[in-house]
Amino acid sequence: TADLPLRALVSKLTSLTSSSLSLCHSIRSTRRLSPSGTATTSLASLESSLADALPRLSNLYASLRATHGKSLDVADASSLAALDVAVNTLNKEVKARLADIADSRAGSKSKSGFKDIRATFNSVIDSAEDALSALSARLSAASAPAPAPRPKASTTSSSSSTPHHIQEAPHRPRRDSRTRESEPPRVLERDEIAITYRQFERMHAMMQASWVEEVADGGRRFRNVADPSRVVYGVVPEGGFVRAL
Repeated sequence: TADLPLRALVSKLTSLTSSSLSLCHSIRSTRRLSPSGTATTSLASLESSLADALPRLSNLYASLRATHGKSLDVADASSLAALDVAVNTLNKEVKARLADIADSRAGSKSKSGFKDIRATFNSVIDSAEDALSALSARLSAASAPAPAPRPKASTTSSSSSTPHHIQEAPHRPRRDSRTRESEPPRVLERDEIAITYRQFERMHAMMQASWVEEVADGGRRFRNVADPSRVVYGVVPEGGFVRAL
């Protein structure tokens, strides 16, 4: 799958996640799991992680596609390789293992390993989201305008009769209510990038729709990334991106 474009790799991830969730439902209906047993609890946690990841992947891709356009689908070797590894791991270490459990004899007492499968799945989704976010950062940096060059001071010789041209700054000083008339535009540092106001609005909107799952007394809670004082208890915030435990 290494030659698949980014859109196809994201679609493959969501498809494998959906198939894995269906296998969990099949296991629940065919295996004789104790209602209060560890396997039942671990299976429920795995189902929750799978269900939460489906909209997160789709929404993240759609948001980045709206920000970067066709440039996102072109991607680069680093992001494609990371997503390809995620697809292969999800297929072999999550879906295939769940398929083996679903096909095993009903009532089997063998250890299912739902907790380990969930840990593997969460790691795969985290790596896929990190790869997409890193690609977005690289695209933003590549499209950012280059910083204005600093004017070079010209030197004159008192003994020379030939007049030297004095280099002027390539910009006019900014004048507004927040800066002094003589203050030049700030030159970006090496680890900084410039983005448009529209890109800032989109990134801020994504942060407002992003939540981090936390353990709370008696259950779980979700804290907003943009405003940590916003907390939702018990239920997954509708229409948002959630970073699961």
